[in-house]
Amino acid sequence: MNLESLPKFYSPKSPKLNDVAPATGGDALTITDVMAAQGMVQSKAPLGFNLFLAKMGIQSPEPAIKGLFDAASTMESCRAVSALPEDKRHNVLNVLAIFAFADYSRSAASVRKCVCCCGEGFIESRKFVMNQLAAKRETVTSFERGDLPASITQMDGREMIARHSYYEITKCLCPSCQGKKTISNSCRCHGKGKVLDEEQTTLRGGVPVLKDCDKCSGRGYSRLKFSTVMEALVSVWPELKRKVAYEQVRPFFESLVTRCLQEEAGAEQALNQVTK
Repeated sequence: MNLESLPKFYSPKSPKLNDVAPATGGDALTITDVMAAQGMVQSKAPLGFNLFLAKMGIQSPEPAIKGLFDAASTMESCRAVSALPEDKRHNVLNVLAIFAFADYSRSAASVRKCVCCCGEGFIESRKFVMNQLAAKRETVTSFERGDLPASITQMDGREMIARHSYYEITKCLCPSCQGKKTISNSCRCHGKGKVLDEEQTTLRGGVPVLKDCDKCSGRGYSRLKFSTVMEALVSVWPELKRKVAYEQVRPFFESLVTRCLQEEAGAEQALNQVTK
């Protein structure tokens, strides 16, 4: 049994309203067997199992991030992080653990909040308006007494100055997310990881030849940019330099993402041993 088969056991099933007794024989695993197997996997590979459940949206990501933070504390970090004071080092490792989990849990089906509209679906635009009526007359004289309501008294010697042009703030649909408030993480290959090789297709007389997508390297989705991680690190580590971040902190961040994949593989191996 693989980890990918577990989410279906968390989904409710429709009741079977008939008088036929369910089959009790066979080698198929029941829900009770699967839940018992998950408990054993949880004891053998807690971090990998928590990471997978959080990635699938079955449980909250807090236990997975906490376990990843503990793993980052025991790993051999870069010199720049090791030289920090204890409280600042704690904050830096926490930020790295959060973003490492965010990078690990990405897929072609996942979405992220639109940064253009901050997840609102609309943006404010500044629109220039020309008052054509006021452009013909410098001023607009006051109305006559008979044209005003009885509650408004006439003010002698006053004139209303009309604006010829002005700027108006309006809300329009966000061009990035088209009002959806989220943006898909899938690549331009639509999550397939393969694109058409036009050169080889032409050489083979029109027979379609596929190749790995150059943009996503065959993953099907775009990874988290380290510049985003660096912006979050600067908020807790103001003196962080760009050279130190890319030469020392970035390899440590990549090792954290690799650790997530290794822990998930260990959890799947433990599940296979329990359910074989």
